[in-house]
This record gives sequence, structure tokens and C-alpha cells, in this order.
Amino acid sequence: MSQCPCAPACTPMDEHMEQSQGLLSNTARPSLCRMLTTPARAPTPVRPGLPRRIRRSISTGGALPCLIPTDSPSRACSPATLRRSSAPPETYPDIPESDLPELPVIGAGQSGNILLLTPVTVLKMPMPDHNVDLENEYEIYSRISVFKHPNMLHFLGILHTGIVLHYHPLGSLRIFIHGTDDAGLGVTDEHIDKLAQHKMKWAQQIADGVQFLHQNGIVHCDTSSANTLITSTYDVVLCDFSSSIMDGVTKKSKTRCTRWFKFIENDDDDGYGIGFQFTIQDDMWAIGNVYYEMWARKQLWGTFSDAEQVWLYKQKKWPCLEGLGHIENVIAKCWADQYGCAGELLTDLSEVADSGYSQENGSTPCVGEKKCIAWDAVD
Repeated sequence: MSQCPCAPACTPMDEHMEQSQGLLSNTARPSLCRMLTTPARAPTPVRPGLPRRIRRSISTGGALPCLIPTDSPSRACSPATLRRSSAPPETYPDIPESDLPELPVIGAGQSGNILLLTPVTVLKMPMPDHNVDLENEYEIYSRISVFKHPNMLHFLGILHTGIVLHYHPLGSLRIFIHGTDDAGLGVTDEHIDKLAQHKMKWAQQIADGVQFLHQNGIVHCDTSSANTLITSTYDVVLCDFSSSIMDGVTKKSKTRCTRWFKFIENDDDDGYGIGFQFTIQDDMWAIGNVYYEMWARKQLWGTFSDAEQVWLYKQKKWPCLEGLGHIENVIAKCWADQYGCAGELLTDLSEVADSGYSQENGSTPCVGEKKCIAWDAVD
């Protein structure tokens, strides 16, 4: 397979770095819309005694155009008017609060435990000191549940101090990518086959769900493969709005958002969302992470410590995307905040889907230097 003429191929990198000080020195990353026309620069010297790090550039297939944000929204950012659902409400048992400890715990997150209420419903109960998060989630579900969007987890109501939600036994998208690490179970061949079969559809459904949230004045703030559930029909629904914001109002959340790196200013910061300001680009950035997991089957900077991840984010050093097909460009644009809205992302995804180009087809060579996009890659 021929390589892109304007950038060397990706090569494996050390699985672990000692400390963030031992990482590469900062160098400016070219803009995604400024095509690389000069050879890669020589390695930057590092401190004496520290292991030398490999400098690499990556290339992406050049079929999709760079999106230049403008002040005026594109047509893709003006979806059709939402319509309320006329479906009858679902029901669930009103069990006594004294019986709640008898319910099996089938999951847990930063903000709450998930209890199995019936074979088709679960009860999310707040963790200690996370009542405000669950109240926030209830308010968001109350707004969006009237539409019964196919890519939103169905909200049924409240029970005592918890919220009742639809149960999807297949679990989260993360299981189909990485397996169930907390149970010591790896990903199965069936999971991998289903991921390969449905990932393009899932990518579009995730973007469609996020577009629906934005249309309702909601920024998810925690879009991830763990917060994307797989239904019995192998579709996806988004869930966990405990750290989300509605109408620009940030609650005093104690849940760490997906893009927490950008809020770290010094060693005393922890990245939790108390008083932080979010934009729809934070969701778009997070979607890029989910797509990277789906196509590369790796987590963003998964082997690095929190401090190292913050350093990598600040220096804009992203993982290698070579060999992922045209989705490379979509992921790159998510990470570079090049999407003005989820509708523009959906437009690009349609082009990727129509091309039929995926990881299994291998990567295509760049056609001339002007088609190439490069940056420092860190795996």
C-alpha cells in the first residue's frame, strides 16, 4: 500500500511515558485547513537523561473538504421542527422505598447506581452528594421525553429519589469495543462482528441524537461510548445527562465531563464541572473520541496518566488516525473544533457512508500534497 507523499507513516510508540515533563516539547500543530506542503521537521531536543521520543506526522484521506466555520449557520444547522410524541406513557411498579435495597445493582457511574426494577426498566439512584446531578438529569429528561426521540434513552418517571429508565440488556457501546473490563471479560468475537456491521449506522445515530439535544438547548457534556447504549434492534440511545447543561445554565455538578482536560489550569484543578462553561463543540469533540474508539478500538490516550493526558490535550497531540478510512477526516475535524453543529457532522458522515470506505478496505494514498493533513501523533 503506497504511503502519503507528504508525511511518514505512523509507527508504534511507547505504551507509557514516565511523566508529562518527559513528553515532547511543544510545537505548533498545523491547522486542519492548512495543507502540509513542507517536509516534517527534525526532532525537537529533549532534556538530557530523558528518553528520546519519536516525532511523527500522520496523514488522512483527503476526500472530505475542510469546514471553515462562519458567522452564519449552514442549512445543516437548521433541522426540521420537532414534534411531540402521541405514544402512551410506559408504566412501572410503585414499590415501597424499604424494598429498594433488595433490588440488584447492575451498574454504577459517577452520579448514581443502576438498580434492576423489572426485566425492562431500571431505577437510577443518586450517589452520596450527587442529588443535584440527578435532579439536573430529571429536568433534562422531562424536556426531551415528550418527543420520544429514537436515539434517546426513554425516561418513564420518578420513584422515590430516583428516576426510572428503559433497560437495554446488551449494555453500552464500550462493551462492544473494549469488553467488560470491570468484570474481567474481554470483548467477544460477536461484539467485534456487530461493531463492524453497525458502526457506520451507530456513528450517524450518535450524531443525530446529539443534534436533537442541541436543538432542545442541551449540551450533553459527557458523550462517550459508556453513555451510548445498544438496543435489542442494534440501534443506539444516548443516556446519562447528570452533567449536562440546559439553556446555558451550569449546575454545580460533581461529575467530570468528557472534555475535562481544557479546564485544568494548575495542579490544584481536578476537571470537575463546577461553574464551567460548555459549548456544542465540546460535544462534537467528544463524538470524535467515540468514533476513534469505534474505528481504532482504542481509548484516547488510554495508557497515559491524568497529568499526561492534560499535557497532551494542551499541546494538541492526537493519536494516529492513519488507516481508518475517510472517518479519519471526520474525527480530525471533531478534535479541531471544525464543526459548527451536529448537522454538518451528519453531512460528512453521509459522504463517508456513501463512499463505502472503512477500515476494512485499508487506507488510500493521498492524491498530491495538497490533499494531506498532518500533525504530531501520540498513541
